[in-house]
Amino acid sequence: MRSEDRPVVDYEDHMKTEEGLKQSLYYLLKYGFTIVQGAPATIEDTGKVSERVANIMETCFGRVWSFTADLERADTAYSNVGLGCHTDTSYLTCPAGIQVFHCIEHDGEGGETLLVDGFQAAHKLRQDHEQDFNYLTRAIVPHEFLDKKTKDHYRSLGPVLSVSPNSRELTHIRFNMYDLAPLSTIPQNEMKQFYTAYNRLRTNLVNPANEFWLKLKPGMVLFVDNWRVLHGRSSFTGKRVVCGCYINKNDLNNTYRRHDML
Repeated sequence: MRSEDRPVVDYEDHMKTEEGLKQSLYYLLKYGFTIVQGAPATIEDTGKVSERVANIMETCFGRVWSFTADLERADTAYSNVGLGCHTDTSYLTCPAGIQVFHCIEHDGEGGETLLVDGFQAAHKLRQDHEQDFNYLTRAIVPHEFLDKKTKDHYRSLGPVLSVSPNSRELTHIRFNMYDLAPLSTIPQNEMKQFYTAYNRLRTNLVNPANEFWLKLKPGMVLFVDNWRVLHGRSSFTGKRVVCGCYINKNDLNNTYRRHDML
């Protein structure tokens, strides 16, 4: 995919026609992300665009949240620094299936959004270093989120790569070095093996050839498959307000099945 080949669906089509909604779902399945273009630049309307796909998932950040670089929460999103590619809510036992972003205000420079197909990076690892791939499907890794101000404390245990027990095809990538907790679950004699496999996967993920960059503007609602596609951003200046929400994977799959897409 080239930067000009964006999977875009018109807001009116997405909201008012079954064909438009199915196009959004098709792009999510094929590319791992889709954009609804022309939406009103409000938090309320971002929620409505999201609910058209499936029920919104409530988290410690709220139902439909917004953030800016005010360090209000103990999360790197609430800063203006660049963020490397990662999956969100890795600290949940069942991470969010969809991540929704809508930049409703920005009066400065930078802040471009980065997308990376995690499945492509994992497939390459499997092709080049199958033992490392298999190890990352077995090794149990802790992720954690702790906010001393709100006293929110989440922790999960799970593999970096999840595969179907029947087909052994990839179903989920959980990769977030910001939320990676101390590796108390990895035996000491496996530590080198873990870091070798993890770093080889990371090398594939940060390869510039795998990066897709786009500039979010008011009216562009971005849906990202959080089980497949990693996201990040470049650093920025000025006031930048982004709103969005999460959608549960089970609810998303329910929508796919209702439209005969799974």
